[in-house]
Amino acid sequence: GEDDWYYDKHGNPVSLGPLIRRKQQEAKDELLASRKLADCTWSPTPAPAALSVSTFADLSAAIDSSSAGDTVNILGDIAFTSMLTMSGKDLTIQSTIGSVLDGSSLWEGNSFFKIESSSDVTFTGLDISSMSTSQTAAIQVYSSSITL
Repeated sequence: GEDDWYYDKHGNPVSLGPLIRRKQQEAKDELLASRKLADCTWSPTPAPAALSVSTFADLSAAIDSSSAGDTVNILGDIAFTSMLTMSGKDLTIQSTIGSVLDGSSLWEGNSFFKIESSSDVTFTGLDISSMSTSQTAAIQVYSSSITL
């Protein structure tokens, strides 16, 4: 206990109390550190996904569920039935086969895409066609950046 003594190499009496208290504190610190590590979880950043679509509904769902850095691969021609809005998105929309985005069914004044709220969107390999002259623009961009 606190009153235990030992003799050092010169024969002098030394109290074990401070040594015991220090060792007890070290043991507590080690236990607390191991508990903190046990409470931590490692969550790696997911790798960007490549989402493949071939219909307007699938394209809309892929854009809505996309995470930063994802790529949406368009695998065929798509007829747009309404404007798709991207808000705060960071993604690439591409086609390696020259897919056509057909806007002949869009309501007057609608665009294919409305991109807003600090989005960063890249479009590659797409053909945007069949817009009426009364439509405002193929892509509306507000406080965002696009790469064509």
